[in-house]
Parts: sequence; C-alpha cells; structure tokens
Amino acid sequence: MSDVLDLVREILRLEAHTDSLEIGSASKGGVVKVYGSFDDPEAFRKKIDAALEARRYAQGRMEAGP
Repeated sequence: MSDVLDLVREILRLEAHTDSLEIGSASKGGVVKVYGSFDDPEAFRKKIDAALEARRYAQGRMEAGP
C-alpha cells in the first residue's frame, strides 16, 4: 500500500508542473522550455530567469570553443 501512495504522491507532484513556456528559436540562440505552474507566477519567473541565464552561459561556452 505504501508503494501505491508514494506513486500517487509522485504523480501529483509532477502534475503540479504541467504548464510550460517556450522562449526563443533554434535559429536565434536556441530554445528554452520552462516547466512549472502558471498558478504560481513568481516561482515561474524564477525558473524563466534561471533558464535564460543557463542559455546565456551555454551561448558563451559555444562562442568560446573547447
């Protein structure tokens, strides 16, 4: 029974982050897709900021080369 409850908790946790937002384009610096809950805009903003920072870092690494 405990395994079933753990599974239900995990499914509910994942469903809480079913909204997504795609930013950018593949031909202009890459696409970033952020998952979260639109019901919590502040948390979503933080995820967007973190994702865009990661994209800037990746772009810089690609420009710098190996």
